[in-house]
Amino acid sequence: MEITGHGHICDRFIPEFFKRIRPSLQLPSRHNLSSTLLQNVHNNVQLQVQNSLANAYVVGIQCDGWSNIRNDSIINFIVTTPQPVFYKTVSTEEHRHAGQFVAEQIEAVFTDIGINKVIACCTDNAANMKKAWDLLREKYTDKPISFYGCAAHTLNLLVNDITKLNTTDILINSAKAIIKVIKSKSVLTSAFFNLQREKQEPRKCVLKLPVATRWASIVLSFESLLKNKNILKALAINDEYQDLIEKRNETNILDDNIFWKRIESFLKILQPLKKWITVLESDECRINEVMEVLIEIEKVFKKELPLSDLSSSEQDKILEALQARRKMCLKPIHFSANILDPKLKGKHLSAGEIVQGLQYIHSLARHLSNVDENKVLENLADFRSNSGFWKMQFVQDSAVNPNISPVIFWKGICTEFPLRFVAEVVLTMPATSAATERIKRAGMLTYVNHNLKLFSATADKIKIVTNNDKSLNFFGYKANDELPGDSTDTSESIVTLGLEEKTMATNQSEPGFSGWY
Repeated sequence: MEITGHGHICDRFIPEFFKRIRPSLQLPSRHNLSSTLLQNVHNNVQLQVQNSLANAYVVGIQCDGWSNIRNDSIINFIVTTPQPVFYKTVSTEEHRHAGQFVAEQIEAVFTDIGINKVIACCTDNAANMKKAWDLLREKYTDKPISFYGCAAHTLNLLVNDITKLNTTDILINSAKAIIKVIKSKSVLTSAFFNLQREKQEPRKCVLKLPVATRWASIVLSFESLLKNKNILKALAINDEYQDLIEKRNETNILDDNIFWKRIESFLKILQPLKKWITVLESDECRINEVMEVLIEIEKVFKKELPLSDLSSSEQDKILEALQARRKMCLKPIHFSANILDPKLKGKHLSAGEIVQGLQYIHSLARHLSNVDENKVLENLADFRSNSGFWKMQFVQDSAVNPNISPVIFWKGICTEFPLRFVAEVVLTMPATSAATERIKRAGMLTYVNHNLKLFSATADKIKIVTNNDKSLNFFGYKANDELPGDSTDTSESIVTLGLEEKTMATNQSEPGFSGWY
């Protein structure tokens, strides 16, 4: 039985379900669930968060500003312990673009947690965040706190740089036009899915439009087109649908030499970006890999760009954009993490980047209370030159073992060396602020969950009048159907969340419901 989305159905059947499987069970009342029990759980979780922060040797801060579904401007804070712990949400109100205000909020978190515990602050790449970095760097010159941008967001911005080029923009608009025409016309949508069934596609794939602010979603869009290439061609050559598809879309669909060749070419360029955005957005600590990611992307660009239809000037602009994003993204903490990864040891860093990384390691050693900075430098020299302990074959084999992460290598193999503490600190800092993105989704889910229940509770009062004069409510019941619950009110008025009652009507120029009047 499908019971989700209908609060009053759940009220009737869930208690009955538990009564049947365990008659002696006494379910708590709604009041107890929403008050005492919820408060108890909240207090327990809050205590666990406080203990996690108190027990953490050092922490990293992630923060990201955004506007929620009510258009309120807020900043979410995550504390990396190294697990990402949700710390708090701050409403920015009219200060949404003020770097000074953002700096004050970040500093408040530093103070609450303990400034000497904070090693890194990773944010999105917005102008107000960068302004906050500058203000806090100036204030905490005596602390080795690293301020840097989200690596995944940086790659998304690089995708956006590429999509702005004239050749790319034309291709994207052509692809979107094909997808929109299939999605917007029910006859074509039906024919599309019928062809998928007829061809027994092993992995059905719906056509996907790119998301406006998620530029890497263009990869998913191009992939969806390519997977359905034969189906789209079958629709384009069918006389029944040619008038619906339009000539320009038909031409592109049937054009193997330009349109589909460009789709395949741009996927080769963009897919590594999408892959690494997904990898970096995980909760795993990957700050050591950011440099390697950018190096791999550069290799792909240099190989694939000359094979594309991009002009030489456009190719140059992509390579320039990559260097600009790389400069924006990489900081000394990234170089130090790369150096302290036993599989990498900074092998792809320039001489200047190695110096910056080593200097940052030294500054951390001076800051940490439980290590001797001179011993750390001795360990570092031996580690980089494979001398002493690090010369042993067992240690070298452990260092390159794919099943042993860099952090585990230092914690489990190099336990007796002061450098181990510095390595753990650096390698457990966040590479992205992606955990704050997941908090955004949680907030949206809470909003949707609450309001769906509200609409569900008044579903029997909701009615839509359609052009063909069939009355349906929002949940698909006809006006005279018996709805779950006891209400028999069939009023034609609408009760809306936080608004006065309004009446629904249809626009005669469009089939079905079109809006309020």
